[in-house]
Amino acid sequence: MRHSTLTVIALVLALFLCGTSALMQQENNNDLSEGGRNPRTSSQFEALPQTFINDSTFHKLMLSDGDRAVYDSLSATGAILEEFDYGSFRVVVVDERAMGGRASLARLGVAVRDDQNLIALNGYILDTTDPAATQRQLPADLRQTDMADSLAGGAAPLGGLYLVQFAGPIQDGWLDALARLGVEIVSYMPNNAYVVRAKAGAALSLPAFKNNSFVQFMSNYEPAYRLSPALQAVRKEPAETLVDVTVQVIDGPDAERTIADLKIMSNEMAGSYQVLNYHNVELRVAVGRLAEIARLDSVFAVEERGQRRKFDEAQGQIVAGNLTGNVPTAPGYIAWLNGKGFSSSQFTTFVVNVVDDAYSLTGHPDLATARIAFQNNPTNQTGAQGGHGFLNAHIIGGINTGTGSAVEDANGYNYGLGIVPYARMGVTAIFGHGFERNGVGEHRLRPERAHIEQLLGLSDRHRRSRRPL
Repeated sequence: MRHSTLTVIALVLALFLCGTSALMQQENNNDLSEGGRNPRTSSQFEALPQTFINDSTFHKLMLSDGDRAVYDSLSATGAILEEFDYGSFRVVVVDERAMGGRASLARLGVAVRDDQNLIALNGYILDTTDPAATQRQLPADLRQTDMADSLAGGAAPLGGLYLVQFAGPIQDGWLDALARLGVEIVSYMPNNAYVVRAKAGAALSLPAFKNNSFVQFMSNYEPAYRLSPALQAVRKEPAETLVDVTVQVIDGPDAERTIADLKIMSNEMAGSYQVLNYHNVELRVAVGRLAEIARLDSVFAVEERGQRRKFDEAQGQIVAGNLTGNVPTAPGYIAWLNGKGFSSSQFTTFVVNVVDDAYSLTGHPDLATARIAFQNNPTNQTGAQGGHGFLNAHIIGGINTGTGSAVEDANGYNYGLGIVPYARMGVTAIFGHGFERNGVGEHRLRPERAHIEQLLGLSDRHRRSRRPL
C-alpha cells in the first residue's frame, strides 16, 4: 500500500513538473482554412541562461554567508560598487578592473550572475546593461521611445505600458515604492522586472523613480515584445494575409473601448472571455494590422490562436509511462492502474490539495461530491469557477469511464480522466481573482511565486497562468 501511494504521488509530481497542467492544450493548425492561417509555432519561449557573463566590466555576484572571505576581499580592493542585503545573501555589483581584470573574476570561486540583468520578452533577450543591442533589432513600427526620450531629458512620458527592472530579486519595499507612484502593476517578467501601466500623470513620476539605486532599468514595454515569435515571423507575409490570433487586453476602464477597436480592425471577431485581469479576444485579422494592434496601450500580448483539444487520458498514459514507442499504448488507463494493484478502496482517505485559484469544486463534472474532501477559501475568493485550480483538480483526480463520442476522442481515450482517478480532492484558494485585486499587498506574492516556478523548471507559458491565453 505504501509503495502504491508513493507511486501515485510521484505521478502527480511528474505531472506538475512537466507543466502539463496548462489552462488549455493547444495544437496549431497550419492549413489554410476559410481564408485564415494559423502560423506554425516556432520556439515560443526563450530560456534565460543560468550562466552568463556580459561584455562590460561591471558584473553581479550573489554572495552567501559562506562567501564572507570573497566579500571581504572584494571590499578591500574597492571592487564593490553597489550591494543589496537579503539577510542570508547579498547581491553585489563589482568592477572587474578593481580586482585585476576578467581573469581575476573567474578565479573568485563564485558564480557570476549577470543573468539577473536579462529579461525574456517573446523571443528577445534584453540585457539591460546594454539595451541598445536589443533595441536595434526591433522593427521601427514596433517601437515606442517616449520613456527613453524622457530619461534623456526630453518631453514627459505620454503614459502607457512600461518595463521596470529592479537591481536584484525584488524586495517588498521596492515594489511598494513603485505602487505608490500610482502605476498599475500588470505582470512579473523574468528576471526581476515588471510590466506596469501608467496614465500620463503617474508616468511623470517614473523618470525620477529610475534614480533609486534599486531600479536598474526602465523603458517602454515595446510593441515588439507583445507579439509572439510566430506572429513576428508571419509579418513577412503579404499584408492582406489573414491570421487567427488571441489578443490579451488588460482589464480596466479602457478595456471595453480597446475591445471595440479590435473588433473594427478585425475581419472577424470569434469571441472574448476574461481570465483574471485580462480579456482574451479571439480575432481573425490581416497581417498588416498586427503592428497597429500591438501598439494599443491596453494590449499586453498577441499570440496565434490555436485549436483547443482535450488529451486527458492520453496525457495520463504519457505521464505514467504506459507507452509503445513514443505514443500511449492503448485506451484503458484505469485498467492499467488496476493491473498495478491500485483500486478505489485504497484511497478512501487519500487527498490531494490543489492550492491555486479554485475556492470550490462543487459542480465539477468529473468529481462527485463524495470525492471532495475539503474546500478552503482563506482569501475570500468569489466569481465564476473554471480557472487554473479547477482544471488542475480535474487533471489530478477526474474520473470518467463512459463511452461514446461525447466522452471519448476518436482513438477511444476518455476526456476528464485524471492522473490519480481514485484520489479524493481538496482545494485551497489563494491565487484567485479576488486576491489579485486586494491592493498593493497582492503583488508581494507574485515574484516569490514566479521564482518558485523558475526553480521547478516550468515553462514561461505555464508561469503566465495569471494571464493565460
